[in-house]
Amino acid sequence: MWAIDFQFDSDWKGRVFKACHLIDEFTRQHLALRVERRMGAADVIDMRDLAVLAHGAPQVLRADNGPEFIAAAVGCWASEHDTLQAFIPQASRGWAGSWSPLHNRMRDELLEDNMFEDLNHARALIGAWSRRYNEEHPHSALGWLSPNQYARQWAQHHQ
Repeated sequence: MWAIDFQFDSDWKGRVFKACHLIDEFTRQHLALRVERRMGAADVIDMRDLAVLAHGAPQVLRADNGPEFIAAAVGCWASEHDTLQAFIPQASRGWAGSWSPLHNRMRDELLEDNMFEDLNHARALIGAWSRRYNEEHPHSALGWLSPNQYARQWAQHHQ
C-alpha cells in the first residue's frame, strides 16, 4: 500500500511551493517526490508512473480527496495498474496517515531550518533529505532499520 500527500512551504520571498510525497506504508520508503509551485493530476500521474517503473505498481493507493487525487485521469491510471484507490473521508480530519512521521521529520529537520532561495534550491535540498531519510533514518516500527535497509532485508527473506 502506498500513500500520497502534499506538504507546503515557501521560499525566502514568500512564494509558496508544494512537495508531493509518495511513500510505501509497509517499508516507509519515500518512493517519489515532486516539488512545484502548482501541481495537477497530470503531474501526480507522472510521479506515480516513475515510481511504478522503479518499484512496481501498488495494490492500494491511499490519498485524501484533493482534486489532484480524485481526477478522472487519476482513476484511469489506477484501473490500468490494477490499483485500488482508498480515499480518506473528509470527516477524518484527525487521521494523520503513514506520511505524518515523514512530514513531521522533514518539517523539523529541513523546512524549519532552511530558507530556500528558489524552487530549484528547494528541490535539491528536499531530494537530498529524501535520500538520507531512506538510507540512514532508523524507524522504531522497522526494528530501528532505515526504510531501504528494511526493504532489502524483507526482500531477501521473502524471495
